[in-house]
Amino acid sequence: MQYHSEGNKMIIKNHEEFIGNLSVVQTQDSKHKLKFIAMEEIEIPEDAIPIENIRALIGKKIGILHIDSKYKLRKIPDKP
Repeated sequence: MQYHSEGNKMIIKNHEEFIGNLSVVQTQDSKHKLKFIAMEEIEIPEDAIPIENIRALIGKKIGILHIDSKYKLRKIPDKP
């Protein structure tokens, strides 16, 4: 899967999902910035997902899916 990047930021293309361990989330310039253990940074519009929902997943393995102009988060279950 390929992602569009601008500097050190990744942009999730439409109908693609990024999976990684979320480490930090910040809000800046009307966007939530999600940083992952691999230190990839993905920007999504600030109104795409409530910040509380994102913060609850810090330290977890998550997927972030971009479909049309919407974003979905999901926690990836740990393997037994």
